[in-house]
Formats: sequence, C-alpha cells, structure tokens
Amino acid sequence: MSTNTAPEPTPKKQVEAAILADSVPQLKAAVEHAADLLDLEECTELMNDALKNVVREGRTALAEHLLYEGADITALDVLDVGQKPSIALFNLLKSYGYDFNKAGPPDPTAKGRTPIYKVTHDAELVQWLLDQGVSVDLGHEDYWYWARPPLLLQESASIGSVASFKAIKERGAKVGRRTLHAAVKEAAVLGCDPDDTSLDSRQDDKDGPTRGLVDLPEWFHKKNRVEMLRYLVDELHLDVNGLDSDDQSQPSAWGTPLRYAQRERETGAAVAKWLLKKGADPDAPPLLPTATPESPQNAD
Repeated sequence: MSTNTAPEPTPKKQVEAAILADSVPQLKAAVEHAADLLDLEECTELMNDALKNVVREGRTALAEHLLYEGADITALDVLDVGQKPSIALFNLLKSYGYDFNKAGPPDPTAKGRTPIYKVTHDAELVQWLLDQGVSVDLGHEDYWYWARPPLLLQESASIGSVASFKAIKERGAKVGRRTLHAAVKEAAVLGCDPDDTSLDSRQDDKDGPTRGLVDLPEWFHKKNRVEMLRYLVDELHLDVNGLDSDDQSQPSAWGTPLRYAQRERETGAAVAKWLLKKGADPDAPPLLPTATPESPQNAD
C-alpha cells in the first residue's frame, strides 16, 4: 500500500516561509537549498525578489543576509526602501552602495520620487539622508496635469513634519507657490482643525524600529498636518490668497488654498474656516470644474 506524502515545498515557498517567520537561520537554509536546485540566474532572481520583499517590510537582518549571499542592491527601488525605513536599514543599504539619489520612474506609482520624498514625516531619517548629501533641489513647481515629482518641500508640506521641512529648507530646497496648497489639501482630506489644540502635547509612543508612513497612527498624521499649516501661515507667512498657477485653465490649477479646502466638501470645513480667519478671500477665483482622471487629485 502506497503512502501519500506532501511534495517538498519549492525554493520560492521555502524562502517565503523564512521571511514570514522572520528567521535568518531559516532563510539561510532556504537560500542554500535553492542554490542546490536552481541555476545561478534563477537563484539570483529568487534572492533579488526576496530582498525587495524584506526591505519593504523593514527587516534589516534578513536583508543583510540576502545581500551577503549575493542579492543585487540595484534591484531595490524607491518604493522598496521607503516603505518601512529605519536608520539601521538605511545604514545597511549604504554599506552595500545603494544610491539614495536614485529616482523612481515617472509613473503613477513611483512618480519620479527619491527616498527622501518617502520619509519627510520623520526628521531623524531626513537628517540621515541630508548628512549623506542627498539632493534637495528636486521636482517641478508648475505643471499641466501632474508633477512627477513635485517640489520636495511641496511633498513635505503634504505629508512631512515641520522639523523635516525646516531641515530640508535650510539645505536650499525651494518653497514653491503650491506648498501651502498641498498642506491645505491633505489637512482638509483628513478633516483636521487647526484651531483644535487637543493633539498639541501628545507624543508619539509607537514601538518598533521602522518609521514608514504606514506605521503612523492617524492622530499623529493629523498633528503633523495641523502643525504644518500653522507654521506655513503664522511663521513662514505664505500667502493664503496665492494662486497655484498663473494659468488657471490648467486642469491641475484649483485656485487659492481656500479652494483646496472647499474642494473637500465633507471634511474640509474646519480648514476653510481657519483660512478665512487668516485672511483668505472668500471671493477669490472660483474653482474650475475641469478635473480630469489625470489631474493631481487622482494621480497623487
């Protein structure tokens, strides 16, 4: 009588199981087994795919083993290194020659960004990158449909912290005409109220080494957005009535910051009210109903 036995897992499944278990010894055994069964090209492809997966998960020890075994550092892109970054991970990637000025393709996903775009919420990570001499003179200020990427400080105004914004600005990055607009848009989307001080003294108590946007609780993101609005208007004195473009026929041109808040009809009322208190003109050029599927509201 024959006995049914389960087939041996494929090398790919063994590597995936090791990653799931977050086990370096298990990953080492899986890679050694793959080297016995696969040719060099297949084994390298398997390790490169695994490297991308573990870097996206912020698993530095697993990434270090794969790089030691010959995984190709150039297989990584901005979406990999910016997903769950940490100082330890960045130091590892630096030691294997990763180029932190490497931009992603100008497609709807990577949008031409470099890693610093992905970490502007975290001043420590931003400072680490600045200390490596990464470029901050990046992006486009004016555009017809979208910017891939936008100015770095425009991105920071949208998702970053004030501390990061200041550090990047001190290195010479440009404060563009859409910087306040970007901050208003994100704050309005989140339903922030710049007059609400309930989050002002709250401190981040997140555990764990990685500092990706996906790790941030909603309250922390809201706190950053409120602090950014106050800084841009009350300290940097950006124009609350500034137009986002000289050509208001552009699909990406929505008018003044107030129009960006009013565009979020269900969540932007508190931001709009705050802007009016700061001198926003309620009779500014009206929002043009010309948004297309390729306009920034969908592309970014």
